[in-house]
Amino acid sequence: MYIKSGSQVFFLLISLSVVVVQSNPVRLNFSLKYDTHHRPLRFFWYPTLDNQVPAFLEGGPSPNAKAAEHQIKFYLYTLENPTTPEEIEIGKEETILSSYFVRGAPLKLVAHGFSSNYLEGPAPAMKNAYFKANLTCNFIAIDWKPLAAAPWYDTAAAATKIVGDRTALLVLYLHSLGHVQLEDVHFSGHSLGAHIGGFMGKAIGTGRVGRITGLDPALPLFGDVDDSKRLAPSDAAFVDVIHTAGGTMLHGGLAFISPRGHADFYPNGGEDQPGCGYDAFGSCSHCRSYLYMAESILSAPGKFPCCSCSSWDKYLNGNCQCQTFAVMGEYASRNARGSFFLRTGSRYPYSLSF
Repeated sequence: MYIKSGSQVFFLLISLSVVVVQSNPVRLNFSLKYDTHHRPLRFFWYPTLDNQVPAFLEGGPSPNAKAAEHQIKFYLYTLENPTTPEEIEIGKEETILSSYFVRGAPLKLVAHGFSSNYLEGPAPAMKNAYFKANLTCNFIAIDWKPLAAAPWYDTAAAATKIVGDRTALLVLYLHSLGHVQLEDVHFSGHSLGAHIGGFMGKAIGTGRVGRITGLDPALPLFGDVDDSKRLAPSDAAFVDVIHTAGGTMLHGGLAFISPRGHADFYPNGGEDQPGCGYDAFGSCSHCRSYLYMAESILSAPGKFPCCSCSSWDKYLNGNCQCQTFAVMGEYASRNARGSFFLRTGSRYPYSLSF
């Protein structure tokens, strides 16, 4: 297990209920779980919006695809029902025809991550931004809370394929009825939700979906697998990624620091975000990815300007010629390719000009 503090990582062998980090005691009100051979199971502390939860990397139950069908919900919001969702069900066209679904409008799909649900995290932040901007779209929040529940991170990670496949069925169903064109589909997923987008894109077919945005894609259990089992550039015509709490597991990273898309954006280097202070578990930085995305929806297309560069250090030292510019977020060009760096403010509004 690790706790991250700036650039320092503390590896802890938990045998007591109190751990000292720097000079402050942190009470871990939690008892270790063991496997059948009485070996401690590997876990880390996953940051939620207001707390931390244990996230076990092994030992959890395997998700059942058939049973999971009833644990995955799709909730529709439009300009006509911005606060009261309507559930859309695959194979039941009446749930579409009786809803406020706008035939032919762009489809925005958003998925939460581990130990979360559709009422918190990226979905409400982005939904509110789209409708405040008066953008006509069909916004569908994907709720897979029962499969994403703590403490079994390994179960949730395995379930991302099930949720992705199920989401693909929804998209193909809407497409078969003429309600949406595949190039008008834009999926955004936070943390584990980013890999749901990857599996959705794979199930629909290489490059057929218009766009997938990975919001700080989860690293644990996805770092050492091939691209068929995680978000990859081939999953959509355009895959863009916003990195905000990246790094290796050895260095306390919650998410990928390595590129995962056609265009990868690294605000503040893609790791510790300004204004997050002593972000021991990475909660603040991890959530900044979707807060930046939400702000970009409400901003003019020129906000969050970025410079193409090979590394953050070169960017900081002024060693990038910045011959290629892009913008991060909703208005990112689908022709953008490579790694892009930028600074942000420490509080809202985060976007800064060059």
